[in-house]
Amino acid sequence: MNESQINLTTMLRFLRERVGLTREQLISRMENTISLSTLIRWERGDSEPSMSLEQWHLFSNAVGVPLGKLPYPMNKKGVPSELETEIPA
Repeated sequence: MNESQINLTTMLRFLRERVGLTREQLISRMENTISLSTLIRWERGDSEPSMSLEQWHLFSNAVGVPLGKLPYPMNKKGVPSELETEIPA
């Protein structure tokens, strides 16, 4: 696990707990687009969170933090990985 993964996994759990959501409630607010086992693995740092941009939007709405304030994974160009194919080099 690298430093950015630690920060991202810590942030996911912190924001969820800050608004008083259980894991199940967060998943429900994210329209069941992730599984409980996946969320647990992410929060434990067993695997790196990999969500689509739509899922990041759902997460940001669920925890009340604007998407632009979340440290979702960026590529080397500084854009969300999911958008890389949409942005010319």
